[in-house]
Amino acid sequence: MQARPSPPGTGDLSPIRKGPPMRLGIIGGGQLARMMVPPAHRLGIEVWTLEKTDHCPAKLAGAKQVVGDWSDPEVTLKFCKEVDVVTLDHEFTPLAVLERIGERLRPGYQTMLKIADKFEQKLHLQKAGLRVVESRAFQTEQELREIAEEFGRPLMVKARRGGYDGKGNLLLRDLDEMDAVFQDLSGPLYAERYLPFEREVAVMVARGLDGRSLSYPVVDTVQENHICRCVRYPATLSRELEQRAREVGRACAEAVGVVGVLGVEMFVDKEGEIVVNELAPRPHNSGHYTLDASLTSQFENHVRAVCELPLGSVDSTVEQAVMVNLLGDGHGSGYPRGLSEVLKEPGAKMHLYGKASKPGRKLGHLTLVGSRAHDLETRALELAGKLTFKES
Repeated sequence: MQARPSPPGTGDLSPIRKGPPMRLGIIGGGQLARMMVPPAHRLGIEVWTLEKTDHCPAKLAGAKQVVGDWSDPEVTLKFCKEVDVVTLDHEFTPLAVLERIGERLRPGYQTMLKIADKFEQKLHLQKAGLRVVESRAFQTEQELREIAEEFGRPLMVKARRGGYDGKGNLLLRDLDEMDAVFQDLSGPLYAERYLPFEREVAVMVARGLDGRSLSYPVVDTVQENHICRCVRYPATLSRELEQRAREVGRACAEAVGVVGVLGVEMFVDKEGEIVVNELAPRPHNSGHYTLDASLTSQFENHVRAVCELPLGSVDSTVEQAVMVNLLGDGHGSGYPRGLSEVLKEPGAKMHLYGKASKPGRKLGHLTLVGSRAHDLETRALELAGKLTFKES
């Protein structure tokens, strides 16, 4: 990697330094960071993570763990000075902190400025000519009532920052439920017109520092209580709609100037049109299947992109794959009972994150690969049902 001077005002850190071994810093040490570690190590890249607690998934995978509060600018800048390139496991670090990292941050501050606030994200995509769900920001109950009268009910209400895995979302069916909005959600909020849709799909786009991008095949996503339950590759779309979805994904990556992998969640509406739902500037749950079904996983391509290495092929290696998220069904160690039986299944690939179990928490995922001649989804869900994380 070649050192280059930082433009004035782009950050507090010195230019990216030369010479091996390259050190990749990840803010956050969760499962996404964990799954970046093996491909980085295969490419001779050290991985350091900054996380608030000592026990985190990335450390278990062999990352050098730095314990510290990534919301503290001085802690984060000290960490970033020890590495060559910085990327993200999540979007929770304050923008004011990310701005000070400068050109070492990939995706960069300008990308995060367009994405981190989900309402601003929609406005930016709309300006770029992409279809999004109509949205409106609000602060008071009266403003929300006015939006509900205009948009109708049900109405999706969301936190502008920090929502994930069903947290930060609320479906408002009746104005009598208004109190729940301000009790259950915190921070700045916005409301979306409810969109009847045929299906939810997603595409992962990998984009390098040079602007070149590759899009993975489109997948179907199945949501339960605003949490992704399973992902199906390939999506059951026409060739034309598949191509359109991939084009929209690349257009989103270009619009926000992302470096790395961008997860693009989309709806297919009743008219068969693609509507962008949300973007994630990092590897995404909808792309976990690529670990077992692609020549180059989304995690390896993210590492390649942020470290200025050529992107790898996004071609698939199997005819069909189904990924099922494994959620906590109680409190326990995070190591499931029933694993031995599941591993007897040909084509079953288990990924456990090393997180303690609590209800609803993502603890791992199971991917079942095979041919299109088999009903993999039914079988994958049956296998996931054999696992329990709660203590007996």
